[in-house]
Amino acid sequence: CGWYLTAALHDVNDDTKITWVNRRSVMTSDSEAKTLLNQGPFEQWLVSMYFVLTVFTTVGFGDMSANTEAEIIFVVVIMFVGAVVHSIIISEVIQVVTSTDRNDEFKQQQMQLLDAFAHHADLEPQLFQSIRADLKERSRQWRANQTFNKEEMKGLLLSKYMPRQIIA
Repeated sequence: CGWYLTAALHDVNDDTKITWVNRRSVMTSDSEAKTLLNQGPFEQWLVSMYFVLTVFTTVGFGDMSANTEAEIIFVVVIMFVGAVVHSIIISEVIQVVTSTDRNDEFKQQQMQLLDAFAHHADLEPQLFQSIRADLKERSRQWRANQTFNKEEMKGLLLSKYMPRQIIA
């Protein structure tokens, strides 16, 4: 993990005391607080991932912070990456929601046109319900494909649902 690497790159004899690995203490199984510098690689990796995820998800609890130049640079980069990824995720969610709204709006518009047509042509209720069910399915398929298919339109117009007096 890059966060651990920022501490590991410091000279072992001189500046490890100022890195986050030495500043961070962890409670061990025997209820003793030890610095992370004295813990094994798994514990160090786990705390590194904890810190990166709190920064990346913009939670930032404040229990760990960057003090050295390398740590500050790393945290700034992680914050930018987190902001970009967060923006991408939010924009995708918005796109899915608006796409669903447009699909529903399109189907509603088709149903209103059919209602007006059925009222104008004085269609029988059973025939109207059959056409409505067929049109609802075709609207969903058409919206998914976003194309106009002449053969499909011909099939709809010449189907058993369309009254013959309208076509002639």
